[in-house]
Amino acid sequence: MCEGTGKAIATGELGAGDVVMVHAVDAELKAVANGSFINRTYMMYNYFVIMGPMSDPARIKNAVNASDAFSR
Repeated sequence: MCEGTGKAIATGELGAGDVVMVHAVDAELKAVANGSFINRTYMMYNYFVIMGPMSDPARIKNAVNASDAFSR
């Protein structure tokens, strides 16, 4: 687990914060299951919008994922 996320969860489990923002789903769910956190909700998502000319010279339409598209 990322050091920042681990520290944030540990701090939240101590009751030292009203809101905890982290990005390790398994660790978050564990903290919710043990009663440390309530009202867990998604706040942000990783969406990519790649725009370009209709002629698609980089063949983005054929990319298998965002990383592939950006490398093209």
